[in-house]
Amino acid sequence: MLEPIGLDERDEAVYDALIRRTRATAAELAADCGLTPRAAARVLRSLVELGLASAGRERPVRYAAAPPDSALEAVLREREQALNGVRSQVADLMSLYRAGSNFAHPGDLVEVVSGRDEVNRAWTQMQRASRTQVRGFDCPRTRRPPGTANPTRSSWSCSPGV
Repeated sequence: MLEPIGLDERDEAVYDALIRRTRATAAELAADCGLTPRAAARVLRSLVELGLASAGRERPVRYAAAPPDSALEAVLREREQALNGVRSQVADLMSLYRAGSNFAHPGDLVEVVSGRDEVNRAWTQMQRASRTQVRGFDCPRTRRPPGTANPTRSSWSCSPGV
């Protein structure tokens, strides 16, 4: 559930265990989560860096969970700011892309996709990137039995160059 903010399953398990206890040592949380104390301590250090936990001064160190509502909200805001920074660079990158494509050969600007897996990948990517709609044109190759005449051109047929 917390993967979008950078926590993997192990991190989330330790965080959940710490929330349940409110205060615990790395060894206690390791036992709760089936981890080694060293692995639990690594996770706890990253939770402290994110602001989801704090470390006490006693030995062994006891960790305390930060209230999830405020701690997770702070992490979310930080991630949103980072994403907004990336989003603001998109316009600049598109300007550079367009400037470079002005001097490109037209054949270099068209991506030809073939093969079922590649077509599915490209289609999924277009759907995810679209803002309003995706339009496509599919022209399957028609096969004629040997010795038959070319069919007449009609509104539904596809031919090279169309």
